[in-house]
Amino acid sequence: MPPLAGITAQTGYGDGLPRDVGTAYGDPNGGVYAAIAIAAALWSRERHGRGGQVIDVSMWEAMLCTGFEGWMNHVLGGEPHPPMGSRDPAWAPHGLYRCRGADEWVAIAVLDEEQWRALCGAMEEPAMAEDPRWRGAAGRKADEDALDERIGAWCAGRERWELTRTLQAAGVPAFPSISNEELIADPHLNARGLFTHWPHPEAGARKLVGAPWHFANRPNGLGSAAPLLGQHTDEVLSQVLGLTKAEIAAYRAAGAVE
Repeated sequence: MPPLAGITAQTGYGDGLPRDVGTAYGDPNGGVYAAIAIAAALWSRERHGRGGQVIDVSMWEAMLCTGFEGWMNHVLGGEPHPPMGSRDPAWAPHGLYRCRGADEWVAIAVLDEEQWRALCGAMEEPAMAEDPRWRGAAGRKADEDALDERIGAWCAGRERWELTRTLQAAGVPAFPSISNEELIADPHLNARGLFTHWPHPEAGARKLVGAPWHFANRPNGLGSAAPLLGQHTDEVLSQVLGLTKAEIAAYRAAGAVE
């Protein structure tokens, strides 16, 4: 699905070769857009009093919305963006820089002149802010290789979290690239209540990711562990479809349901 939406053509490093994104974006995107469409249909019914609606959701079309920068740039008359790693078409510096350690990195993004001067100050390199090569976003973008080499050398000997705190305190957008293990241990996400524990009869007690939103007037998070195969069959058939116990037993005897 990502190749059909043009996303693979924009994913990769500076060698220009496309890379597989490694994630099935079509499935969750299609589901999210379907949920939004259902909510809109229900809202329309409440507002206008009309009956049901047929909803047609295409995973391909839902995927297009995740890569619109590339094809929109082409529609407006520009060249399609090639694979460029973590760089940005307009902003520089903008990327991941290796820090002290085996495989530790920090993301740094400079979006305006104030942040550029703040970065130079944090690096204790005031002359960089006055270098005519790097005045303005266009100048920094044109000399991005040399700029990245300079910043990379500064980051290489520093610990990523210490570097992040230094840059954020100076007003420079920065954050480490972190693993799933580090995410699930993150103090902020845990304080927000994103993760929850539910004992499961087959998988045991696991730490699970809850919903990324909080309602003011209803319970939040996950309401139960993942269901087992057939756990709610009788409940659905009897309470939702209105089948009798005899009918359910007949379907089960025929092997039609679990």
